[in-house]
Order: sequence, then structure tokens, then C-alpha cells
Amino acid sequence: GDTGSDGDTGSDGSPVNETVSETSDIEGGFPSISPTTNNAPIKTSIINRPPAALQFDTKYPTNTPNVAPIPISTNNQIISPTMNPPVPTIPTTTLTPVQLQEQPNTPTPVQTPIQQEVQPPIPPPTKAPMISTVALSMSPVGARFTQMYNSISTISSMQTLSSANSPQHRALLWLAKSDPLAVSPNDPYLFLRYTLALCYYSLNGEDWVKNDYWMSTQNECNWYGVTCDGRGEENLQTVIKLDLSENNLKGVLPSEMFGVFNFIGVLKLHSNNIFGAIPNNIDNMMQLKRLELYDNFITGTIPKSIGNMKRLG
Repeated sequence: GDTGSDGDTGSDGSPVNETVSETSDIEGGFPSISPTTNNAPIKTSIINRPPAALQFDTKYPTNTPNVAPIPISTNNQIISPTMNPPVPTIPTTTLTPVQLQEQPNTPTPVQTPIQQEVQPPIPPPTKAPMISTVALSMSPVGARFTQMYNSISTISSMQTLSSANSPQHRALLWLAKSDPLAVSPNDPYLFLRYTLALCYYSLNGEDWVKNDYWMSTQNECNWYGVTCDGRGEENLQTVIKLDLSENNLKGVLPSEMFGVFNFIGVLKLHSNNIFGAIPNNIDNMMQLKRLELYDNFITGTIPKSIGNMKRLG
């Protein structure tokens, strides 16, 4: 033991040592220091004093309280702090396959060029139905057909008007039944409209390169290649120019056109597939100044009456 610094002695005069006895079973305090002699036994006692701060070895803690872990309840499941945290369960969803409906094939829109000037739509030509004269006379339009038949028979023969396959019959039937303009049998322009319709059926108008507004609701003076002026009888509109050149005309020239277009000044029908002979009544076109029929398949001789056409140069 170490000698006290205050120099205390025992009863027998021997020096007194202060020995600290460390006992492992002492709890709740610190050991007391009791004086001993050299040969006297060491006595220990508990000194009531405030406890000093405990020092723990941070590497090997020995005084860690033995505390039981407190269970934690999560979603009805007991989790201990010493256990690894549970991996959350992700609910799986069963995907139902969706059947794709087949979409109809739509044509790819074609981009049309922008036109500076928008033209009005051109209605397609209407076709005359192939109906016999007898059957038509029994139909609701029978009276209308009869009136037109009686009027037009003054410029076309009854034989051609009664023949179901003739251009005259088809033009008459179109006027009576299919003409969208529905002119009256007493219309002053009936002959003009009939004669142009006759040219359409006689020269295969359905296959023309251009047949704009022909056989439509438009006035016949607005049809492609037709030019009118108020020079006719009683200042009625009449054809003064007809230009259907290079337009794939095919057929025989109807004689009616030379009788009705008696005020025409220019007739240009060149570069087509016109065949047959020139009608003898061509001299009715007394106002004709220019006649172009070349590059066709016209046969026969030139009528002598053409020499009476003084204006023709």
C-alpha cells in the first residue's frame, strides 16, 4: 500500500496504510478506504457518496444494460429490432390482353395543288335512258315526250326520232326525261338545245377530251366550245362559234346542225375522227366565215352549194 500523505500512524505507533479493496460484488457505490497496519487484515465498508460518472470502453462495452428488444407491430406483423426489415410485398396485377380491333384501311389522302382561282364544280353529263317510244308514251312523261316529238319532227325525220338507237332518238329522250334543266316543249331555245345534244350523241361526246357542262343544268351557251350571241330571230341567243377541234370527236356530222346554226360564223372541227360526207345543206350557214374540217376522215365530194357561201374565205 502507499503511505498516506498526512503521516497518520496506528495505535502501536506503526505507519498506517490506506488500501483500496476492489471487490467485484460491490454494487451501488464505491469502495471505502480503511487504515491498516502492516499485518492487520484489510476491512472494507461502503461509503455513501455520490457515484462518479461511469466510464465505458467504447471498443468493448461491458456495462451495456441487458435490455430485451421491444417488438414493433407493422401491418399485423411482429418485427424485432434484431431482425432484418421485411421486404414489402408488391401486389401483382394480372393484365388482361386487349384485342385490338382492326381499323379499316383508309386511303392516304393525296395532296392536291392549290389553285389560285377556284373553278366551280363541273357536273357530269346526264345519260338518256334506252327506252322505246311505245314504252315512253305510257309513262308519266308521255305527254311531254309527245309534244317535244311533234316540235322536233320539223327538223329531224320521224324515222330517225322513232329509231331507239339513233342519236336523234337519244337526244329527244334526254330532253323529255333526263334533262336536268327540264325545258318546256314550247321553249324558244328548244331547237338549239336539242341540236347541241344531237351533236353530243352523234360524235361520241362521252369520250371527248373536254365536255365541260355539256348535258348539265347549265345553259347550252355555257357548254365547252360553244359561243352564243343575240343575233338570232327576235334577238334570241344563237350559236355564232363552235370550236371542238382536237377533242376526240368520232362519228358523222348531223345535218340538223347545218340547218339550226344558220348564224354561225366560225366552225372549227379539225383534228378529230369525223367520217362520212359533208351534208348538202351546209349552204344554210350563210354567215359562215371560217370552216376548218381538215385532219379528219371525211369522204365523198364537196357539195356544190358551198359555192353560195359568199362570206366563206
